[in-house]
Amino acid sequence: MPQHDLGPLEERYAVIARVAVGGMATLHYARVLADGRPVAVKVMHPHLAEDDAMREMFLHEARLARRLRHPNMVEVLEAGEDPDLGPFLVMEYVEGGTLSDVMEAARARQLRLPPPAVARLCLDLAHALHAAHSLMGEDGSPLHLVHRDVSPDNVLVGVDGRARLVDFGIAKSDDRYTRTRQGELKGKLAYMSPERLAKSAPVDRRVDVYAAGIVLWEALLSRRLFEAESEMAMVDQVLRPVITPPSAYHRELAPYDPVIARALAFQPADRFATAADLGDAISRAASALGGVADREATALAVRDLLADVVARRRAKIGEGKTLSETLAPLEDEADTVLEANAFSDDEPEPTPFEPPRLADVAVVAPVFPHVEATPTEVSSPSRPPPAATHAPMIGAASASERGRALRWIALGAVACLLLGLLAGALVAHC
Repeated sequence: MPQHDLGPLEERYAVIARVAVGGMATLHYARVLADGRPVAVKVMHPHLAEDDAMREMFLHEARLARRLRHPNMVEVLEAGEDPDLGPFLVMEYVEGGTLSDVMEAARARQLRLPPPAVARLCLDLAHALHAAHSLMGEDGSPLHLVHRDVSPDNVLVGVDGRARLVDFGIAKSDDRYTRTRQGELKGKLAYMSPERLAKSAPVDRRVDVYAAGIVLWEALLSRRLFEAESEMAMVDQVLRPVITPPSAYHRELAPYDPVIARALAFQPADRFATAADLGDAISRAASALGGVADREATALAVRDLLADVVARRRAKIGEGKTLSETLAPLEDEADTVLEANAFSDDEPEPTPFEPPRLADVAVVAPVFPHVEATPTEVSSPSRPPPAATHAPMIGAASASERGRALRWIALGAVACLLLGLLAGALVAHC
């Protein structure tokens, strides 16, 4: 696939509408002039293209995307630099939304995703990560690719029931031409591993495994694992994580407790070594909860939850305009909607994971000091406040009960004293 001298994009694509504006690029809905196929055209903002570091980041994503070929990743049809418009990517268009959209829709209706559907989507994510981590360079040597920004926002869920990992813009690999600037940390705080935020260990695939574990936790419960009112408070939660087992909220999710405990182990050496190992564990946990949903059942759940998102997206697609006309100034716009990427109805099913290389999670899952037990039923949608000493919440509840008992004893004593005084007054009066 050529990377330069591609000629004007408008000679090959009819741009219909601008559907998303991100921090680095604009995404357009378009069709291939030759056959009418819908595609997504991602064009870097012109003012950012003038920054060498930002331009390199975008082109780095393009180089990686051209090498990545997997049913649970975005297929890039074309990538390079247009002489008039600058760096671009052309991807197949996916109708759907992000996993964040799916979870928000479920929360709005006070629902949780069915565990079998969660297993299907998170297995898709694990397949994609393992393929990315296993990517080889042109010389056959491993690239040691790490996504570094795994989050529900970067998991695209199509109405076909398939999840796809997107946005390799800040991925790290051994062939990267420019490295992250000194002191600069990229990615979403709430999905960073402690060692990555603290820069206490080299970044490897286990930071993606940790982030995928958070995605799994949040998808199972339709709630955020880490929430804070300020960035500093979020930093504290990430560096001193208190992980509530899923079964603390819903008993039936107990098979996932050891999976979460291992995926979110504080020490990288205690986590699943690979995303494939995480996928094996998810499959075993799912077998105790009705198995992994098939693609059709997952698609039905996704279509129901994303009906409004899809309707809004379709409403954006109007009369055709040239690509130049749609690249109006974007600084004053706050229209940040999900990115559309790639799927094909005739894609083959992902290759199954190899036989498990870990012992059964129910046997090997250790007890980690940062995993906290909480009351079984939690009705509030907010995150349970952790104890200051990271002591189990069960102990905190017992202390609270003792406090209430002492207050009742004190009130009883006062009541007895008052009754005694009243009786004394009556006797004196008689």
